[in-house]
Amino acid sequence: MLLAMSVAPPLPHDNAKVLTRVLRLAGLEGKSVIFLAGCSVLLAAMGRDWPVLFVSGVAAWAGMITLEGTKRLGTGDARGGMDRLVRGELALLAAILGYVGILFFRYANGGVNAITPEFLRTLMEVSGQWGPEDQRNYARNFKLRYGLVAALSVVFQGGLALYYHRRRAAVAAALAQLPANNPLLTACPVCKKTVSRTAPMCPHCGHPLAPTAAM
Repeated sequence: MLLAMSVAPPLPHDNAKVLTRVLRLAGLEGKSVIFLAGCSVLLAAMGRDWPVLFVSGVAAWAGMITLEGTKRLGTGDARGGMDRLVRGELALLAAILGYVGILFFRYANGGVNAITPEFLRTLMEVSGQWGPEDQRNYARNFKLRYGLVAALSVVFQGGLALYYHRRRAAVAAALAQLPANNPLLTACPVCKKTVSRTAPMCPHCGHPLAPTAAM
């Protein structure tokens, strides 16, 4: 019974609120992921770390998929928008797990020195803090830290993918409601279909939207 309650769809009058939360959450996450992945791409390119560069590129791509999903929802495409939000989370999860996998592969093949930044290793060697026991502690902390990162990513990214999936019906219902009941949407004056208030033109018929509709 508790499981049935946990997956029950929101009430009809809450659909607009669900849509608003989905758009805000996905928009914030998509922009954040693109920014962080972009920084990682630059650092990996400077260090010629090609595996990490590839994984960072996948993460940036995941952020773009998420933002594309919000744009689709803004034009009234519930199915296409929600599909992209779910795919974006799964792609980001794959990128994070791929990055963790690369680090553990390097540790398995090169030991603790392969996962320690050169400047940090040099600093610890000079200060006499890079003995066998120090290296074992560093390796132990490394396994704990990145094992936790992988576990939290499965919970968080997987949870968000499930969150979006379970709200497909509510989002579709919100998009089907009258635009007047939804502050994010309006109606095209020509074809009467639902469009985003920020869209410069109707994606359905191509009619330019009035200035009041784009506010």
